[in-house]
Amino acid sequence: LLVRSLWRLEQVDPGYEPAGVLTARVPLTLATYKTAADADGFFDRLLDETRALAGVERVGLLDIAPLSGANYSLVYVENRPPVEEADKIHAEVRTAAGDPLQALRIPIVEGRALTDDDRPGAVNTVVVNRALAAALTSGESPLGRRLVIDLGEPYVAEVVGVAGDVREW
Repeated sequence: LLVRSLWRLEQVDPGYEPAGVLTARVPLTLATYKTAADADGFFDRLLDETRALAGVERVGLLDIAPLSGANYSLVYVENRPPVEEADKIHAEVRTAAGDPLQALRIPIVEGRALTDDDRPGAVNTVVVNRALAAALTSGESPLGRRLVIDLGEPYVAEVVGVAGDVREW
């Protein structure tokens, strides 16, 4: 039973291609990186230096890797907050830099992936998965819509792309 369960688990499509992907956790200490700008500078250098390594095709950063945890937040279309508790949609939110979708070979099914131009100081942008897009827009295209993500305070971002679904559990 255990072997059969493991075999079935191996057959599940996670929604991304892990072959050839190297992951690493990079915790930063507050003693060294006192401000968000300090941390951003470190991660910008990390992206640039990793991209320059021989054999590296794509580099992406995520605050939470697939299958390693969750950060659920309330999400809704701007000016359409949920009225009833049953209408609330919670989604797993990730902060990204570089090319994480391309590095994991997660398909973009509509619009575009995030780019280096989508960084702090620019217009806030977001890529959503198919399931969230369908839940928020009842099957209509979410591109160009502005979403509110409750991160303790509202974060408003324009949807620029729709990615394939990735299993989290």
